Amino acid sequence: LEPVRLAGVLLVSAGTLLSARGAYSEAPTAEAGWLAVGCAALVGGTALHAGMFVFSERAMRLGGLHPFLLSSGMGAAETAALAAWNGALLSRHGPQLYAPHDGEVETGTVALLYAGLTLVNAMHALVFFELLDRIGAVSSAVMKGVQLVLVFAFSVLFFCRYQASQCFSWPKAIGVATVVAGLLTYAAGARDSRRQAERQRRCIYCEAPSTECVCTSTESTCILGARGV
Repeated sequence: LEPVRLAGVLLVSAGTLLSARGAYSEAPTAEAGWLAVGCAALVGGTALHAGMFVFSERAMRLGGLHPFLLSSGMGAAETAALAAWNGALLSRHGPQLYAPHDGEVETGTVALLYAGLTLVNAMHALVFFELLDRIGAVSSAVMKGVQLVLVFAFSVLFFCRYQASQCFSWPKAIGVATVVAGLLTYAAGARDSRRQAERQRRCIYCEAPSTECVCTSTESTCILGARGV
């Protein structure tokens, strides 16, 4: 990574940690211990998720595996595991496990909801792996910062009235602002990288065998052949 894009990645990471720290500081004392366990599990899960990004990109670009096949295979395995888990819960607790408060719910309703969830997840997975194949693991991971910003905004707008921890707070806002700064920094670095790659590509077209191409930070020029590119 170029220094600018690396700085963007570090800012996005720092903003994510600040946002998580803000949520941790707002947790009730009785829940703080469990939240610490959850944070530890999150760190481990993040490492595994990052590995999935890298190995998936490797499978598609070096192994020639099509994004549709990869997303379908992983999705089928995850759907089977989810169905087995919820089947076990239904057999033990019944459909009332999924009902809010004392409401009534039928097994068919639960199955319909999970069918819709499976369809949405399938669409999400296909788009994700197509994006991963096109822009790579690092850029795809940075895009998770956009997800954090949207989750923060939607939580404040739609769920604050139901749960106090979803409301606006300055620690979380500072974390989100840091993520946004990281995204903008990364985007600027990616734009400069594309421009540099384009200048180097133009150097290939210096025609005369005796012509030498010189690439600088602002332009590429063919010398000896006296032709600017």
